[in-house]
Amino acid sequence: MKMFILGTLTAIVIATGMGIVMSNYLTNPAYDAFSAPSARVGEESTAEHRFGEQAN
Repeated sequence: MKMFILGTLTAIVIATGMGIVMSNYLTNPAYDAFSAPSARVGEESTAEHRFGEQAN
């Protein structure tokens, strides 16, 4: 029983610590974190915009 309580407290401490660290240091939104300068995002990258009626 002593080891179960110790394991539970360890998991709580680790989860709390990681929650604090992640909320303070990993705050980039997804569109910043997963974007590249060469990614084409917007209307100009759609097939309809580039090819007109031929895209359909």
